Amino acid sequence: MQQKLDELANNEQFLQFSKLSIVMNCKHTNGTQDITFSVEPSQIAFDFARSKARPHSLYSKFPLKLTNFVYLDPAQPDNKPKGYLTVKTPLGSGSMPDSGFGFNFEFNLGSLGALSGSAQFVVNLLIIWEPNQDGSQEKATTFVGLRLPGIGGDVLGFPLQSVLKLSFKTVELLVDSTSASGTAYLLKIKKVALKFFVLSFPPNGQTEIVIFGNPDATDSNDAVGWYAAYAK
Repeated sequence: MQQKLDELANNEQFLQFSKLSIVMNCKHTNGTQDITFSVEPSQIAFDFARSKARPHSLYSKFPLKLTNFVYLDPAQPDNKPKGYLTVKTPLGSGSMPDSGFGFNFEFNLGSLGALSGSAQFVVNLLIIWEPNQDGSQEKATTFVGLRLPGIGGDVLGFPLQSVLKLSFKTVELLVDSTSASGTAYLLKIKKVALKFFVLSFPPNGQTEIVIFGNPDATDSNDAVGWYAAYAK
Protein backbone atom coordinates (compact mmCIF):
# COMPACT_ATOMS: atom_id res chain seq x y z
CA MET A 1 0.00 0.00 0.00
CA GLN A 2 2.74 2.47 0.92
CA GLN A 3 4.51 1.75 -2.36
CA LYS A 4 1.36 2.64 -4.31
CA LEU A 5 0.94 5.84 -2.32
CA ASP A 6 4.55 6.80 -3.02
CA GLU A 7 4.03 6.17 -6.74
CA LEU A 8 1.00 8.47 -6.74
CA ALA A 9 2.87 11.15 -4.79
CA ASN A 10 5.72 11.14 -7.31
CA ASN A 11 3.52 11.05 -10.42
CA GLU A 12 3.25 14.56 -11.89
CA GLN A 13 0.29 13.53 -14.05
CA PHE A 14 -2.01 13.74 -11.04
CA LEU A 15 -3.50 16.81 -9.36
CA GLN A 16 -1.73 17.09 -6.02
CA PHE A 17 -3.98 17.93 -3.07
CA SER A 18 -4.08 17.87 0.71
CA LYS A 19 -6.44 18.42 3.67
CA LEU A 20 -9.20 16.16 2.37
CA SER A 21 -10.76 14.53 5.43
CA ILE A 22 -12.79 11.34 5.91
CA VAL A 23 -15.03 11.51 8.97
CA MET A 24 -16.13 8.39 10.85
CA ASN A 25 -19.29 8.51 12.96
CA CYS A 26 -20.02 5.69 15.40
CA LYS A 27 -23.37 5.38 17.15
CA HIS A 28 -24.11 2.85 19.89
CA THR A 29 -27.74 1.75 20.06
CA ASN A 30 -28.98 -1.15 22.17
CA GLY A 31 -25.58 -2.79 22.20
CA THR A 32 -25.00 -2.46 18.45
CA GLN A 33 -22.67 -0.20 16.56
CA ASP A 34 -23.67 1.83 13.52
CA ILE A 35 -20.56 3.14 11.75
CA THR A 36 -20.77 5.55 8.83
CA PHE A 37 -18.11 7.38 6.82
CA SER A 38 -18.44 10.72 5.09
CA VAL A 39 -16.17 13.01 3.07
CA GLU A 40 -15.30 16.47 4.38
CA PRO A 41 -13.74 18.46 1.50
CA SER A 42 -14.27 22.01 2.80
CA GLN A 43 -10.57 22.46 3.64
CA ILE A 44 -9.11 20.79 0.55
CA ALA A 45 -6.10 22.54 -0.97
CA PHE A 46 -4.37 22.01 -4.32
CA ASP A 47 -0.66 22.14 -5.04
CA PHE A 48 -0.45 23.44 -8.61
CA ALA A 49 3.33 23.78 -8.46
CA ARG A 50 3.72 20.00 -8.08
CA SER A 51 0.93 19.13 -10.53
CA LYS A 52 1.23 18.80 -14.27
CA ALA A 53 -1.69 18.48 -16.67
CA ARG A 54 -1.69 15.78 -19.33
CA PRO A 55 -0.42 17.30 -22.60
CA HIS A 56 -3.59 16.47 -24.57
CA SER A 57 -6.11 17.28 -21.84
CA LEU A 58 -8.76 20.00 -21.98
CA TYR A 59 -6.92 21.86 -19.21
CA SER A 60 -3.78 22.03 -21.36
CA LYS A 61 -5.60 23.41 -24.41
CA PHE A 62 -8.03 25.93 -22.93
CA PRO A 63 -7.37 28.88 -20.54
CA LEU A 64 -8.97 27.21 -17.55
CA LYS A 65 -8.35 28.20 -13.94
CA LEU A 66 -9.36 25.75 -11.23
CA THR A 67 -11.24 27.69 -8.54
CA ASN A 68 -12.72 25.09 -6.21
CA PHE A 69 -13.57 21.46 -5.58
CA VAL A 70 -17.28 20.54 -5.64
CA TYR A 71 -18.89 17.89 -3.46
CA LEU A 72 -22.56 17.06 -4.03
CA ASP A 73 -24.10 15.71 -0.85
CA PRO A 74 -27.52 14.11 -1.47
CA ALA A 75 -28.47 15.02 2.10
CA GLN A 76 -28.02 18.73 1.24
CA PRO A 77 -29.71 19.26 -2.15
CA ASP A 78 -29.93 23.03 -1.63
CA ASN A 79 -26.14 23.26 -1.88
CA LYS A 80 -26.04 22.11 -5.51
CA PRO A 81 -24.47 24.67 -7.87
CA LYS A 82 -27.13 26.68 -9.70
CA GLY A 83 -27.35 28.57 -12.97
CA TYR A 84 -25.49 26.04 -15.15
CA LEU A 85 -26.53 25.17 -18.68
CA THR A 86 -25.89 21.55 -19.64
CA VAL A 87 -23.08 21.22 -22.20
CA LYS A 88 -23.33 18.35 -24.67
CA THR A 89 -20.07 16.36 -24.70
CA PRO A 90 -18.84 12.98 -26.02
CA LEU A 91 -19.50 11.69 -22.48
CA GLY A 92 -23.19 12.58 -22.72
CA SER A 93 -25.49 15.46 -21.88
CA GLY A 94 -27.32 14.37 -18.76
CA SER A 95 -28.53 16.56 -15.93
CA MET A 96 -26.53 17.30 -12.80
CA PRO A 97 -26.56 14.28 -10.44
CA ASP A 98 -27.66 14.52 -6.81
CA SER A 99 -24.36 13.15 -5.51
CA GLY A 100 -20.82 13.22 -6.81
CA PHE A 101 -17.58 15.15 -7.02
CA GLY A 102 -16.30 17.77 -9.40
CA PHE A 103 -14.22 20.78 -10.27
CA ASN A 104 -15.30 24.32 -10.99
CA PHE A 105 -13.17 26.24 -13.47
CA GLU A 106 -13.04 29.83 -14.62
CA PHE A 107 -12.86 30.01 -18.42
CA ASN A 108 -11.53 33.29 -19.83
CA LEU A 109 -13.00 33.96 -23.28
CA GLY A 110 -11.38 37.36 -23.73
CA SER A 111 -13.33 40.60 -24.12
CA LEU A 112 -16.64 41.47 -25.77
CA GLY A 113 -15.28 44.92 -26.60
CA ALA A 114 -16.91 48.29 -25.98
CA LEU A 115 -20.39 46.82 -25.45
CA SER A 116 -19.20 45.24 -22.21
CA GLY A 117 -16.91 48.08 -21.16
CA SER A 118 -13.94 46.04 -22.48
CA ALA A 119 -14.23 43.82 -19.41
CA GLN A 120 -12.99 40.25 -19.60
CA PHE A 121 -15.72 37.73 -20.40
CA VAL A 122 -15.14 34.94 -17.88
CA VAL A 123 -17.56 32.02 -17.62
CA ASN A 124 -17.63 29.07 -15.24
CA LEU A 125 -17.17 25.52 -16.48
CA LEU A 126 -18.35 22.85 -14.05
CA ILE A 127 -17.34 19.20 -14.45
CA ILE A 128 -18.96 16.64 -12.12
CA TRP A 129 -18.80 12.87 -12.00
CA GLU A 130 -20.83 10.41 -9.92
CA PRO A 131 -18.86 7.23 -9.13
CA ASN A 132 -20.51 3.88 -9.79
CA GLN A 133 -21.74 2.05 -6.72
CA ASP A 134 -19.63 -1.02 -7.58
CA GLY A 135 -16.43 1.04 -7.86
CA SER A 136 -16.05 0.48 -11.61
CA GLN A 137 -15.10 3.30 -13.98
CA GLU A 138 -17.25 2.19 -16.92
CA LYS A 139 -19.96 4.65 -17.98
CA ALA A 140 -19.90 6.68 -14.79
CA THR A 141 -22.42 9.52 -14.72
CA THR A 142 -20.83 12.81 -15.78
CA PHE A 143 -22.13 16.36 -16.05
CA VAL A 144 -20.56 19.35 -17.78
CA GLY A 145 -22.18 22.75 -17.27
CA LEU A 146 -21.56 26.33 -18.34
CA ARG A 147 -22.56 29.39 -16.33
CA LEU A 148 -22.43 32.92 -17.66
CA PRO A 149 -21.39 35.92 -15.56
CA GLY A 150 -23.88 38.48 -14.36
CA ILE A 151 -26.81 38.71 -12.00
CA GLY A 152 -30.17 37.02 -12.37
CA GLY A 153 -29.26 33.41 -13.08
CA ASP A 154 -30.19 33.52 -16.77
CA VAL A 155 -28.40 30.49 -18.21
CA LEU A 156 -29.22 31.37 -21.84
CA GLY A 157 -28.09 34.96 -22.08
CA PHE A 158 -25.63 37.64 -21.10
CA PRO A 159 -26.61 41.32 -20.58
CA LEU A 160 -24.83 44.05 -22.55
CA GLN A 161 -25.31 47.74 -21.67
CA SER A 162 -28.44 46.83 -19.64
CA VAL A 163 -30.94 46.81 -22.54
CA LEU A 164 -29.06 44.47 -24.89
CA LYS A 165 -28.72 40.73 -24.39
CA LEU A 166 -26.49 38.23 -26.13
CA SER A 167 -28.49 34.99 -26.14
CA PHE A 168 -27.98 31.44 -27.36
CA LYS A 169 -29.77 28.09 -27.22
CA THR A 170 -27.30 25.24 -26.75
CA VAL A 171 -23.60 24.61 -26.09
CA GLU A 172 -21.58 21.61 -27.26
CA LEU A 173 -18.00 20.56 -26.52
CA LEU A 174 -16.36 18.68 -29.42
CA VAL A 175 -13.12 16.70 -29.34
CA ASP A 176 -10.93 16.12 -32.39
CA SER A 177 -8.17 13.56 -31.83
CA THR A 178 -7.40 12.97 -35.52
CA SER A 179 -4.98 15.88 -35.93
CA ALA A 180 -1.29 15.05 -36.19
CA SER A 181 -0.47 18.01 -33.93
CA GLY A 182 -2.52 16.61 -31.04
CA THR A 183 -6.01 16.64 -29.59
CA ALA A 184 -8.12 19.74 -30.28
CA TYR A 185 -11.18 20.93 -28.36
CA LEU A 186 -14.00 23.04 -29.80
CA LEU A 187 -16.74 24.79 -27.83
CA LYS A 188 -19.69 25.32 -30.16
CA ILE A 189 -22.35 27.87 -29.16
CA LYS A 190 -25.49 27.49 -31.27
CA LYS A 191 -28.29 29.88 -32.30
CA VAL A 192 -26.59 33.06 -31.12
CA ALA A 193 -28.58 36.31 -31.32
CA LEU A 194 -28.36 39.89 -30.08
CA LYS A 195 -31.68 40.92 -28.55
CA PHE A 196 -33.15 44.34 -27.84
CA PHE A 197 -36.36 43.82 -25.87
CA VAL A 198 -38.54 41.80 -28.34
CA LEU A 199 -36.29 42.44 -31.36
CA SER A 200 -33.61 39.95 -32.36
CA PHE A 201 -30.61 40.29 -34.66
CA PRO A 202 -30.24 38.57 -36.99
CA PRO A 203 -34.03 38.25 -37.33
CA ASN A 204 -33.79 35.08 -39.40
CA GLY A 205 -31.30 32.34 -40.08
CA GLN A 206 -28.93 30.70 -37.66
CA THR A 207 -25.64 31.90 -36.15
CA GLU A 208 -23.06 29.68 -34.52
CA ILE A 209 -19.83 30.57 -32.74
CA VAL A 210 -16.99 28.09 -32.35
CA ILE A 211 -14.32 28.72 -29.69
CA PHE A 212 -11.12 26.72 -29.85
CA GLY A 213 -7.85 26.45 -27.99
CA ASN A 214 -4.42 26.09 -29.51
CA PRO A 215 -3.93 22.39 -30.40
CA ASP A 216 -0.15 23.00 -30.43
CA ALA A 217 -0.11 24.63 -26.98
CA THR A 218 2.74 23.45 -24.78
CA ASP A 219 3.84 25.88 -22.09
CA SER A 220 0.94 28.32 -22.34
CA ASN A 221 -2.82 27.91 -22.71
CA ASP A 222 -3.87 31.48 -21.92
CA ALA A 223 -5.67 32.34 -25.17
CA VAL A 224 -8.46 31.08 -27.42
CA GLY A 225 -9.51 31.68 -31.00
CA TRP A 226 -13.02 31.80 -32.42
CA TYR A 227 -14.97 32.07 -35.60
CA ALA A 228 -18.64 32.61 -36.38
CA ALA A 229 -20.88 31.30 -39.16
CA TYR A 230 -24.27 32.58 -40.30
CA ALA A 231 -26.71 30.60 -42.45
CA LYS A 232 -29.86 32.18 -43.86
